[in-house]
Amino acid sequence: MKSFLATLALCVMVAGCGGYDTAVVGAQKTSKSVATKQQMKALMDALVADNLSSGEWPTKQEGLGVLVESGAMPASGLEDPWGNPYIYEPPTDRDGRPTIRSMGPDQQDKTADDVIVN
Repeated sequence: MKSFLATLALCVMVAGCGGYDTAVVGAQKTSKSVATKQQMKALMDALVADNLSSGEWPTKQEGLGVLVESGAMPASGLEDPWGNPYIYEPPTDRDGRPTIRSMGPDQQDKTADDVIVN
């Protein structure tokens, strides 16, 4: 009976640690998602300022690199917290705004955890 209780106690401790691990990983994902949104908002603000002075949005080929060339952003600001480049999509119509996307924590494009700003 004592060995059963010892085994049960060990299982409860291990299960408790697993819950802690899950909470920490979830918090890390959340903080990175918040940082991603903040970085993407800064990128969009810089794109809007550039658009106001030039009257044009960057082309798909130019992308966010125009912000580095103009000195509005450092090159390191073009990567999300997971180390992937932000994806730039120009507006689809004359009066539209561009879209900036991050592939998010799963690092797969066009999945449910992507972070999008437009």
